[in-house]
Amino acid sequence: MTKPKGNVQNLKHFKPGQSGNPGGRPKTPQDIRDAKAADRTEFERTLHKYMHMPIEVIELRLSDPQTPAIEQITGKIIIEAASRGDHMRFDFLLNRLIGKVPDKLEASGDLSIQSLVVSIVSDHES
Repeated sequence: MTKPKGNVQNLKHFKPGQSGNPGGRPKTPQDIRDAKAADRTEFERTLHKYMHMPIEVIELRLSDPQTPAIEQITGKIIIEAASRGDHMRFDFLLNRLIGKVPDKLEASGDLSIQSLVVSIVSDHES
């Protein structure tokens, strides 16, 4: 007889120093790492210019050996983001262009553990 999946005995324990996620976080693509190292002002200028170009024009620029590296990096990121629908690349581009949107968490009232427990218990009893 097999044990149900929710049973505590079915939990796997990791040895000290062993990761539960051996593959780790997905690696940031090389083009994004290169762009992060680029001068912010130059990158933003290039990104503005390339964001308004048709993909075909960007591809032509990338095929020209005289195109500066910053434009090569930016163009490759835009093409990859558009062709794959790659959210990581789009997030990177938008964060570099307009900045990250701050996360806001608002709370009011009594936030002590005791008041939260009392609130949960009284909601459960209702």
